Amino acid sequence: VTGANNSLGTQCHLPWPGSTTYLTYGDIWKLNPATGAPVVYFSTTNLPATESPASREITAIASGPDDSAYFSPDPAAGGPVYIGHVSAGGVFLNSWKVDDVAPLGTVRAIAVSPDGTPYYLLDRQNCLLLLKLEPDGSKSLVAGGDCTNLVASGDGGPASAATFKATSGMPSTPFADLAVGKDGSVYVANQSECRVRRIWPS
Repeated sequence: VTGANNSLGTQCHLPWPGSTTYLTYGDIWKLNPATGAPVVYFSTTNLPATESPASREITAIASGPDDSAYFSPDPAAGGPVYIGHVSAGGVFLNSWKVDDVAPLGTVRAIAVSPDGTPYYLLDRQNCLLLLKLEPDGSKSLVAGGDCTNLVASGDGGPASAATFKATSGMPSTPFADLAVGKDGSVYVANQSECRVRRIWPS
C-alpha cells in the first residue's frame, strides 16, 4: 500500500461495513469506496502542540462504527503516548494519554467494538498489554497484566491474569494486531506467539 506521492503507507485498516478505508503516513487518507480516489482526511500536523509527533508516522489506527477514526501518532522521544479521535468529517475531537514516556510505551494496534469502545495494545518495553478506553476517559487493563513473566500463559483463566509472550519481529512486519468481534470478544494476534488468542466478553 502506498500513500501520497508514492510514499509508504504504514498502516491499512479494513473498516466497518459501509464505511471508508483509512491509509496513513502522517496524513490519514479516506478512500471514496465508489471511485477509489484518496482524499486527505486528517494530518498529524494539525495535532495540538503537546501531542506533536516525532515523525509523521502513525503507529496504529482503527475506524469505529460511526466512521470516526482512532489513531496513535509516533510520539516525541521522552514524551507521552496518545490516542487521538477524529470525527467522520475529519475534525479532531479529543485525545487520551495512554502511557507516560515514549519510547518505553508504544501503541501497536487499535480496534473498536460494535458499541464504540476503543481497545488498544500497548507495547511497554516488549511487554504487551491489552487495555480499553472507558467512557469517562480512563483506561482499564483487559489482559496481559504481569510484565515480570514475558511468556504466554493464563489460557482458560481470568483475562486480567493472562500474559503475552514478549513482542519481537522484523521492522517491516507488525508486532501484534487486534480485532473485536460482534459478540464483544477481543482477538489478539502476537507475532512472537504465532497464534491468535481470544478474550471472551465479561
